[in-house]
Amino acid sequence: MTVAALLLVLSGCGDGSDPRPPSPTAQSVVDSPFRCPDAHAEPINVVDHGADTLPSGARAALLCLHDNNVPWVPPRGVLTAELGRVVRSVNAQPVHDPSSDVGCGGVGAPAWSMVFRYADGTRTITGDNGGCWDLLVGSTEREGSKAVFETYLHALVRQRTHQRPPTFRGSAPRCPTRPRLDAFGPVANATTARFGVLCVGQGRATRQVPLTTAQLAVLRADFATAPQRRTDADAMSLCPADPQPLLVVRGLDAWQEPFQVYVECGAYRILRPAAVHYSFARLLPRTAQLLTQLQRR
Repeated sequence: MTVAALLLVLSGCGDGSDPRPPSPTAQSVVDSPFRCPDAHAEPINVVDHGADTLPSGARAALLCLHDNNVPWVPPRGVLTAELGRVVRSVNAQPVHDPSSDVGCGGVGAPAWSMVFRYADGTRTITGDNGGCWDLLVGSTEREGSKAVFETYLHALVRQRTHQRPPTFRGSAPRCPTRPRLDAFGPVANATTARFGVLCVGQGRATRQVPLTTAQLAVLRADFATAPQRRTDADAMSLCPADPQPLLVVRGLDAWQEPFQVYVECGAYRILRPAAVHYSFARLLPRTAQLLTQLQRR
C-alpha cells in the first residue's frame, strides 16, 4: 500500500471518522503471544483490539521492526526496566485531531511496533516516526510516536549499564557490494566495538579490509573521545577536488548491535546510543594515519 493510501486508511478516508471504533468490551490486556508481529503487515492489522490506554504493571517490552522502507535494526533483547515510564509516555500522547492535518510527511523515519507483556496477557501498539498521527493504541490514533520510541531507547540504554553483555558469538558484518545507506542500530555503541571491517568505496565498487583487535582499539579510543573534537557536517564536504574514497567502519558492538561510522576528509559522523542526530568529529592523527594505511591495501 502506498503512503498516501495508508494515510487515508488511518484518517478514515479524510472524513475524521475512526476506522477502528472503540469496543465497549475492550480489555486492558489481550490474550496474544509476547513476540514481534509481522513486520510487513499494515499497522492497523498489527495493533491489538485492547483498551485505548495501556495499563500499568507491564513486566517486559519488545521494540520491533515495521517495514516502511527505512533501514534500521531493532535493539536486541527485552526491556525490563523503567516500563512504567514507557507506558506513561504512551498514554500521555494526545489523540490525533483530523482538523490539524497540515504538512504531514509520513515517510523518512523508522516505523515500529511495541509489545508489552503483563501477568495475564499482552498489549501491542504501532508507531511511525515520520508521520503526524502515527501512534496507534487500541482504537485510538495518537501523535507522539517519536517520543515513545525515544523513551524506550533511553530506558534500554540505562538498563544495559547495569547488565553484562551477552556471550559474543557474532562476526563482523560484511561490506555491501556497492556503497549505500546501511541499516542503523539506534542503540549501537561504536566505542565498544568487538568486530569490524573497513569498507573502502571508490565509485560503484567497495573493497573490504578486516580490522584487527589492535586496530579496533585505536578506533574505539577515537570514537570515545570524539566529543572533545566536535566539528560540523559542512566540514565533511570540504574535500579536495579530486574524488576521495568513502570510508565506512562497520561492525558489531558489545551487545551485537550493528554500527556504521562514515569517514570523509579527515572527519567522521557517528550516531551515539539512543541519539536523535549524528555528531561529527575530526580524526585523531593516529587514527587518520591508520585509515590511510588500510585504504591502500
